[in-house]
Amino acid sequence: MNTNDILTRAQNFNPKTADTDEITAMACELAKVVSIAQTRLDSLKPLIRERAAGMRGSESHVQFQTGAGRVSVTFPSPRYTPRKGVDWNHMRSALGDRFDMYFTTKVTHGVRKDIEQVVKTRIAAVEIASVLEALSRDEPTPRVGFKPN
Repeated sequence: MNTNDILTRAQNFNPKTADTDEITAMACELAKVVSIAQTRLDSLKPLIRERAAGMRGSESHVQFQTGAGRVSVTFPSPRYTPRKGVDWNHMRSALGDRFDMYFTTKVTHGVRKDIEQVVKTRIAAVEIASVLEALSRDEPTPRVGFKPN
C-alpha cells in the first residue's frame, strides 16, 4: 500500500461530488492508514517515555524538537487514588469524624436505563412535570465504524 498515494488522493478528493461508494471506499482507505500509523506510534511511545525519563532531571516535562515537529513528554506528579473494592461503609465507621480528613464523598445522580418506559407509564402522575423538568433528551450522533481490508 502506498500511503503517499492514498493521502494525495484524499487531499484531492471532493466528497460533495462523490457517490456513497466512493466516499466509503476513501474512508476505509484512510482508516487503514490511520490504523497502521497508530500502531506504529503506540510502539514508539514507550521508547520516547523511557528516553525522556533519563533526561528529565527535576523537570515535569521534556521536549524533543525535530525537523518533523515537536514531541512533548509530560510527567504527572504522583498521586494517591482509592483502591478498587474498598468497603467505604467500614472505612467511614472505622475513621468516624476523621473520615473527611482523608476522603471526599461524591454523590452522583443519573437517569434510569428504563426511563422512557417509566415516563410513559407514569405520564398522569402528579410528579411527572417535576421529573420532566429535570430531564433533557439527548440525540446522540450516529457512530461510524471502519473495517478496512
